[in-house]
Amino acid sequence: MKACKKTTFTRLFALVMLIGYAINGKAQAFDGDDDCKLHAGYINFGKQNGGEIGIDYGFSDYLSYGIAMRVVEPYVDEDGEKNILNGVDAAVNVKYHFQATLELPQELDFFVGAQAGLSGNLGLNAGVCYNFGEVVGVYARAERNLFEAWHLGLKDTSPFKNNWGFSVGLTFNLDFNSIR
Repeated sequence: MKACKKTTFTRLFALVMLIGYAINGKAQAFDGDDDCKLHAGYINFGKQNGGEIGIDYGFSDYLSYGIAMRVVEPYVDEDGEKNILNGVDAAVNVKYHFQATLELPQELDFFVGAQAGLSGNLGLNAGVCYNFGEVVGVYARAERNLFEAWHLGLKDTSPFKNNWGFSVGLTFNLDFNSIR
């Protein structure tokens, strides 16, 4: 079963790269002010697998903010049951982008940031984004929830409590300026 997942992921990644190279245009991983990116991908949080979807909006040449919805398979509690709410989290984040600071190629961006999750956790994240063309890119991110800032009554078995999270996926540039 694990080999099947790896093969599927490898094929999907190869397809994305092929499509990305086929798209011509000025690729920018972070375009600064008014840059809007939708991202969706695979997430592993607290050793639990799932998916995430989110959106980020640039409000300066170096900063962006965003929201994300994350769903992972929740742990089985001591009674042998799964509490679905323990596998769902929404988070807001702020990121600092190093593309201009480090004079990186415009297709590449490295970022660090902080996030606050609906599950009550505060943490840090870091990642990289690479755009193949004007629309499609890939990202990889690591994050760590450092401490619980408020308590929502979630059990200690919530995968989002004081755990590492790793995600990979696709980014899509949303250009609202061309619609106006």
